[in-house]
Amino acid sequence: MLDFWFTENHTNSYKVSWRVTKLLHSETSALQEIAVIESPDLGRALLLDNVVQTSTRFEFIYHEMIAHVPLMIHPAPKKVLIIGGGDGGVAREVIKHPTVEQIDLIEIDERVIRVCQEWMPDLSSVLSSKK
Repeated sequence: MLDFWFTENHTNSYKVSWRVTKLLHSETSALQEIAVIESPDLGRALLLDNVVQTSTRFEFIYHEMIAHVPLMIHPAPKKVLIIGGGDGGVAREVIKHPTVEQIDLIEIDERVIRVCQEWMPDLSSVLSSKK
């Protein structure tokens, strides 16, 4: 059996590795390398320039905190700007707030959005919302 591992290098003395069961997508956009892998521990994971950005197993930890905490503090959020967030996870959480009327999302690389829509639809499905 092929034993394939992805290693994310943080420093010269600290690395993290995950077993990969499938390479689902790989491309080089005009701005970066984009990949989607399948891993027993991460589920599906989005990698940009060989750094894990999000994964279906753990994405809620980041997306829920970055969206709900500031929106719960604001008395009546109507317009929300998301900078980055091309995977759609933050938008998915923001749209749950009934006072939000408009969400603007800025992503430097359109390919990130398209790749996530294809390979991580649970995260990116709200990107087609009218809001």
